[in-house]
Amino acid sequence: MLTIDEAFRKFKTRLELNDREQKNASARHNEIRDHIRLNFELDDDFLTGSYKRYTKTKPLKDVDIFCVLAKTEKHYRDEHPEKVLKAFEKALSTKYGASAVSVQRRSVTVDFGVVVDAEDKTDYRVVSMDVVPAFVSGKDYEIPDKQSGKWIKTNPKIHAEKRLRHTKRMVANGRGSFVC
Repeated sequence: MLTIDEAFRKFKTRLELNDREQKNASARHNEIRDHIRLNFELDDDFLTGSYKRYTKTKPLKDVDIFCVLAKTEKHYRDEHPEKVLKAFEKALSTKYGASAVSVQRRSVTVDFGVVVDAEDKTDYRVVSMDVVPAFVSGKDYEIPDKQSGKWIKTNPKIHAEKRLRHTKRMVANGRGSFVC
């Protein structure tokens, strides 16, 4: 029988990403970012969401890549939001195949065809990544929303900072745990 500490460590290792998974994820998101840069002019691109915050658990899917389009791509901002999503889909399909790439509400998903078994094992591989096109809007960004047909303001960098401050505040007040 396992002790509580042993059981927790076992449970924790089933959730945390190991070195092989981290390397695969890094290679995949860099490969996607490089490919997007071949097809669009970007001012910036960065990771967002739980993977960026080191809170992503297995299986590794829905890694978010935020792609800030340059002013030379501004014509997409003047169109229906679905147009830029379709353009990203087309560009990514040339590398990964049409069946592996799909348009979501606010992003384009690249599915790597990794099958997740009953124990959430993926042989250390990334299942999917989401690519979000964006434009700078003052201190924020605007991302396409195909469902509403509008551009939605957001700022994932500020969201991450607020989440970190909130977590630290909860730990300081004894209402949560914080792992670095």
